[in-house]
Amino acid sequence: MSYKIKLHPLANLELVDSFQYYEEQQKGLGYRFLRAYQDKTKFIASNPDATEIIFKNKRRAVISPFKYNLIYQVNHSTKVIIVLAVMHGSRSPKRWQNRK
Repeated sequence: MSYKIKLHPLANLELVDSFQYYEEQQKGLGYRFLRAYQDKTKFIASNPDATEIIFKNKRRAVISPFKYNLIYQVNHSTKVIIVLAVMHGSRSPKRWQNRK
């Protein structure tokens, strides 16, 4: 059974900002980024424990080929995955470590 995906409000802003950045770089690239994000969220919805734990109960899935990290936590009892951050791998993890 697939888990439900919910976006933290700050992760939603990061997703929009990333889309806009890529779309400004090259027309259509923002949409390719969104498709890669959607593919990764579909994967983790079906395989919530398939990625590595990187901090406490938070996991990371890489959005390839964009080198963005999708940081999330899983609630198995409610079958909900909360995406806490959508950010480039070079960014400091302090931006998302305290998000709940």
